[in-house]
Amino acid sequence: PTSPLEATQARLSELEGQQASLEEEFRGVVTASTAVAQAISPRHAPAEEYDVGARLLESELAKLSKQLATQLDEHSAALANLRVRTESQEQRLSAAGDRLEKLVAPTLEA
Repeated sequence: PTSPLEATQARLSELEGQQASLEEEFRGVVTASTAVAQAISPRHAPAEEYDVGARLLESELAKLSKQLATQLDEHSAALANLRVRTESQEQRLSAAGDRLEKLVAPTLEA
């Protein structure tokens, strides 16, 4: 029985953790791509090795891009779900407040 605000904050923390994980993975890909680029420098490697490294880098970037797009879609859906749940909870609380006011107001006026 947590409040909608606590649930929203918990979900936000979870999404921030996922984002941090993705950022770390992205840094790893950048580091790997830098290492590949240095290893296949045109001064030291034939063009074939450079092409292989470039294809490897493109493949890794495409995979990362797909993962990021999927997670972004998941985050968008999760946030939309939280927004709907929060709005419905707000409506229920407002209705309960109105009912309580109708019950208490006549007593206070008397």
